[in-house]
Amino acid sequence: MTQDEPCHVLFLDDNPEDRAWLAGELARALPALRLWEIEGGEAFAAALERGGFDLVVINHPLQTVDSLDAVRAVKTRYPEIPVLMFAGAGAEQLAVAGMKAGLDDYVVTSQEALARLPLAIRTALERTRAQREAREYHARFQALFEGAPVGIYRASPAGQLLEVNPAMVEMLGYPGREALLEQSAADLHADPEEHARWQGLAAREGAVRDVEMRFRRRDGSLLWTQNRTRAIYDQGGRIAYYEGVLQDITERKQAEQAIRELAGELEERVRRRTEELAAANRELEAFSYSVSHDLRSPLRSLDGFSRILLEEHAAELSPKAQRYLQTIRRNAQHMGHLVDDLLAFSRLGRQPLRAEPVALAAVVREALWNLTPEREGRNVEIQVEELPVCLGDPALLRQALMNLLSNALKFTRGREKAEIHLGCASEKEDPNEAVVFVRDNGVGFDMRYADKLFGVFQRLHRADEYEGTGVGLAIVQRILHRHGGRVWAKAEKDRGATFFFSVPLAPTQKTV
Repeated sequence: MTQDEPCHVLFLDDNPEDRAWLAGELARALPALRLWEIEGGEAFAAALERGGFDLVVINHPLQTVDSLDAVRAVKTRYPEIPVLMFAGAGAEQLAVAGMKAGLDDYVVTSQEALARLPLAIRTALERTRAQREAREYHARFQALFEGAPVGIYRASPAGQLLEVNPAMVEMLGYPGREALLEQSAADLHADPEEHARWQGLAAREGAVRDVEMRFRRRDGSLLWTQNRTRAIYDQGGRIAYYEGVLQDITERKQAEQAIRELAGELEERVRRRTEELAAANRELEAFSYSVSHDLRSPLRSLDGFSRILLEEHAAELSPKAQRYLQTIRRNAQHMGHLVDDLLAFSRLGRQPLRAEPVALAAVVREALWNLTPEREGRNVEIQVEELPVCLGDPALLRQALMNLLSNALKFTRGREKAEIHLGCASEKEDPNEAVVFVRDNGVGFDMRYADKLFGVFQRLHRADEYEGTGVGLAIVQRILHRHGGRVWAKAEKDRGATFFFSVPLAPTQKTV
């Protein structure tokens, strides 16, 4: 109570002179007091019925009501309201009886004793307020304790349970609180050694946080919990008890076990699938060997014998027969190229990737030198911008660039002046990659069929217009995929085409 804080006091005194004197003393000592002066039993009973006061002061003796009965009446109806009594000197027995009846303090009615009156009132009010706050705090704590969705407990240093909440009772499957309190913490743990380690850690460290432990439910089933415990010490520094929180994590542990089992099953399936793929690759290698040797030999025979007939027996053959033999030679040679391309395509999946820094400019120069025969006798302008150093297999990247440049040369063949432009695109999705483009002013293609570009044997132009097997761009795509990149194209019919591909940059990210 502060000096200016108002306090409503019920003042019971049926002696007008004493009441006036004490009221004056109280008013001088505590100006913030609001006195309700009551002088008889009936008025006192009405005041109790009405309520609204913070303190009761009784001046003993009373003529109309017994002082102790008045104390009991207040405490019966308002147990939290403090009661003080004024009485003359020598009334020690009355003070003892009053304290038994619930009296909060006793002040002797004298000028000297009245000096402690303000302190007595403040002490009584503050003690009452502290008791009320303690009860409210305890009620809030008890509500939290009883309603918490996790287990809360208190246990002695020896491990005997002292207090548990309903959630812990339900968690461990016991019929009631009393049945669980008969158990010790050691009895509830599924592993005695685990309990001993936990108890030793809690005793040494004073707290245990987020430790996963297994408990045994009443029906014998296992319960996984996450435990937080701390030690509470007495004034002598000894552990008085432990208090802690248990959270049921059984479902989470079961889910983790299911994930581990699924991962193991998936790993086994991957292993089996890998073995199947390895077997399929071995079969593919055997097939490739068969194609390489068994199919090439008759194709060479067809081409060779047709050439001999044309060279050595042309005079004996009619023009029609000669055309037939030339067609046979042309198709045999085309079939040979097709077999070679198929073998190259199949080898890409088995060929190890030798990643190292690759200067793309040098690779382009080498590819263009290899394609010199395709440029002879033509007006071809090739522009090469600054290109970065990438991370990849030099031989494979050279093959991809040769295929793209060969494509550009092939489809610009009908132009008076072929224009081919190589460079780096400024826009890219990943800062750790380079996007390179090859642009030409050739015949282009219809973008509606762009999804067919990179499939094996897929062609957007007739074979009699432009030679090829339909495997070259499929090889480019496989090479770029093996490098973790991609390839795509944009074009307009009769207005040229641009092929883009992405490839990882070397760690230095230098350009040459």
